[in-house]
Order: sequence, then structure tokens, then C-alpha cells
Amino acid sequence: MKMAKYRKRCFDQIEGMVAENKALTDEVDRLQLEAEKEAAEKAAQEERLLDLNRRLADNDHEKERAGALDTKRKAGEELRNKSRELAGKNRFALFDHAVFFSSCLN
Repeated sequence: MKMAKYRKRCFDQIEGMVAENKALTDEVDRLQLEAEKEAAEKAAQEERLLDLNRRLADNDHEKERAGALDTKRKAGEELRNKSRELAGKNRFALFDHAVFFSSCLN
């Protein structure tokens, strides 16, 4: 009789350990799945961050390019205005010289 009770107690302990082991295995599997999901979310978030950084850099580059083009355009306008101004002065100077020489010839 003692042997039967001892055997039953041992089997009960083994069944308890098996159940506890299964519960722990399920918990480990759940935690691994959760960690994988979090790692995938983190990777997706990093990818979005990299994309935003690329877009920001492209935007900054476009702003710099637009600023450079605007500066070149303003410099070109300034040169054209100076050229017109100088051309107008030269025309008057040539006209004055022509009038002076024609008056000297008369």
C-alpha cells in the first residue's frame, strides 16, 4: 500500500511538472512572438525615419538649389541693368562726341 501511495505521489508530481513545463513553454513562445513583433515594428519605424531623413535632405538640397538659382537670376538681372545703363551712357557720350565733331567741322 505504501508503495502505491508513493507511486501515485510521484506520478502526480510528474504530471504537475509536465503541466508547469507546458505552461512555461507556452509563455516563452508568447514572449518570443511578442519580441518578434516589436522588432518588426522597430525596423519599420527605423525605415520610416530613414525615409523621412532622405526626404528632408532632398528638400534641403532643393531649397539650396533654388536659392542658388535665385541668386544667379538676381545677378543676371543686375548685370543686364548695368549693361543697359552703361549702353545708355555710351550712346549719350557718342552722341555728344558726334555733335562736338560736327560743330567743329562747320
